[in-house]
Amino acid sequence: MSNDQWAKLLAEHEDKLELPGGLLMRSGPENHVGTMLAITGSLYYKGGYTTPVREAICACFDQYVATIGDQLRWLIKDETKPVQFKRAKPLRDWLLKLDPDDSAIFGYTAGDKPEDASAYRFYSENLRGWKEQRGWGLNALHFSVPLKFIADQPKEPLNNAPQMRDTICSE
Repeated sequence: MSNDQWAKLLAEHEDKLELPGGLLMRSGPENHVGTMLAITGSLYYKGGYTTPVREAICACFDQYVATIGDQLRWLIKDETKPVQFKRAKPLRDWLLKLDPDDSAIFGYTAGDKPEDASAYRFYSENLRGWKEQRGWGLNALHFSVPLKFIADQPKEPLNNAPQMRDTICSE
């Protein structure tokens, strides 16, 4: 089977690409989506605690939302409860106001429930400034789209990925 045939088959059966949470656990499946097959891009970078890099993350998010349209349903931030996307403050309004040593771990997702895995996902994990200055790891940005999205618009998300990389890595 060719790559194109495989992609078409997966796109045609997108509803079967969801697996329930806890599927392999002794207690059995749970009532939420635990796994979703998607195309994911990941960027790793330094300086996630700095204002220029946080501004670049906001620019990447703007590009992502412009690419996927009105798909996102939840904002999930470290140390807080999930908030419906439509009720959440815009990313720039809170991310750029954080102290360099505040937690800047957050994700936007399109699951029906906040705990659902979703093929549309924008997730950023940034070390606190003091941790990064001690060399405790890297920061990461992950974004994903469903296979069907790629099959329907094969060039759109791929064109934005290098732009997102250049935006965040140039800081």
